[in-house]
Amino acid sequence: MQSGSDQNLAPSSRGLQPISQGISRMAMWAPEPAARAGAALDSILTGVCRSIWQEVAWEFSGLTYDGFPVEFAFSAADDTIRYVAEVSGPEVDSRERLDIAERRLASLGSVPIPKEVSEFLHKVQSSGQLQFGAWIGGRHGSGNDRYKIYAEVSRSCTDEYKSLICDMLGGGSLLPGRQPRFQMIGYEPAKSRLELYFSITGLVLWEIERLISLAGIRSRWPEFLDLITEAYGYNPDLVLSQSRVGFSFSVQAGKGPMTFTLFKSARSIFGSDKSIRSHVLRLAEVNGWDLRCYEALSLPVAERDGWDTMHGIISFVAHPNSQPTLSITLRPPEDPA
Repeated sequence: MQSGSDQNLAPSSRGLQPISQGISRMAMWAPEPAARAGAALDSILTGVCRSIWQEVAWEFSGLTYDGFPVEFAFSAADDTIRYVAEVSGPEVDSRERLDIAERRLASLGSVPIPKEVSEFLHKVQSSGQLQFGAWIGGRHGSGNDRYKIYAEVSRSCTDEYKSLICDMLGGGSLLPGRQPRFQMIGYEPAKSRLELYFSITGLVLWEIERLISLAGIRSRWPEFLDLITEAYGYNPDLVLSQSRVGFSFSVQAGKGPMTFTLFKSARSIFGSDKSIRSHVLRLAEVNGWDLRCYEALSLPVAERDGWDTMHGIISFVAHPNSQPTLSITLRPPEDPA
């Protein structure tokens, strides 16, 4: 429920309010990264704030369950403040958003996207319909800022991406007898890092083991399965095999072993925001993860029940040279009135 003063704010101001409140909460633990994240989001969200459709500009996005155009993400691997955001208002055609995202990255001082990468990203969007077009991700840690561009892959794109998958994964099918949906390409200019995102209805454990093997990190499978099982609290095979699952392969320039990530709706595992937060913080305590910024940002939903969650995706990440980790996304909640 909005207070009377909140109701009098312009739509753009009301939309920015939970972001600024969240930045303030995280600043208690990471003041400099939080300040840099806030400044970058001010720039990235320019198109949303100036949208001519202000009444829907803060509820049109596919990033979050309620359409809010920003979600924060937190990883057990480090204390970096992460987020993904829309680059324009809903009135802008999805085909125009990749260009907008590239210009916005340049204005943020990001390392330029190589011409050949930019051309490829545009090529995979050249035919077929797009839903979101492009997003920008930011990472702000101690001493540096990094950005990532997310480009949607059109459903009718075929040959363009098949060659990319073959180059990364060595050819052949990802899963025998099944065709995952290739949804998105992520590119991080500062590290020349490319990430391919897929989704599919259901994965059984042997299929996940196969995907990790394709990433070149088969040795990480036992501990990766242990992390998933610990998070679920029971054998996850049944749930994973009967619902929508996402996964990605990420590799830095120069090839080598990849990072493999499994994505799942957090509410499909834990339920309400209250339950999600409780489970994630318990896992953090048991495993010694530093999730203080997440704990601060999520405080307003600590007692929030119901299926309509502000948490989004929980990710299980298998790394080539370190223990597997977990990450969680959260739409910035408003402070209680």
